[in-house]
Amino acid sequence: MGKISGVTGITVPINTGYSFYVVNAMNIISTKVHGYLDYIVGIALILPWVLSYEGTPALVSSLVGLIILVYSFMTNYEAGAIKAISMNTHLVMDCITGALLIASPWLFKFSNTISTPFVMVGVLEILVVLLTRPKPSGRLNEVAAQKERERKGAVTR
Repeated sequence: MGKISGVTGITVPINTGYSFYVVNAMNIISTKVHGYLDYIVGIALILPWVLSYEGTPALVSSLVGLIILVYSFMTNYEAGAIKAISMNTHLVMDCITGALLIASPWLFKFSNTISTPFVMVGVLEILVVLLTRPKPSGRLNEVAAQKERERKGAVTR
């Protein structure tokens, strides 16, 4: 996909030759704040499991929360520890988990009992993506830029 005039965003290439373009409407959330929000949402989503709730909603919530915590821990941003996943990929994963949360009450057939919290958290997850500045600030951005230059240099040789 091409760039949209006057709008910033990120492009994440996929090995199949396709790529996703995530549009950032406003870049008002830094990657540092985004990281804190990731851990807060991830922990909040696993609380039903921690508090020994049972049933499909608790299982879905806990699994999505665990997935968010794992890829947040592995993201190359201020809150990440392993730094194996780019911020661009992280934002696409946030969109996917947000969409999964929105659809899960109907996908897993518990919409008649509890759907509003899943839809709200899913919408917030996607909204945070749209408001996040996709480039880490400071030293982390310099390291990412150096890795990108090295990668491009290796490709052109």
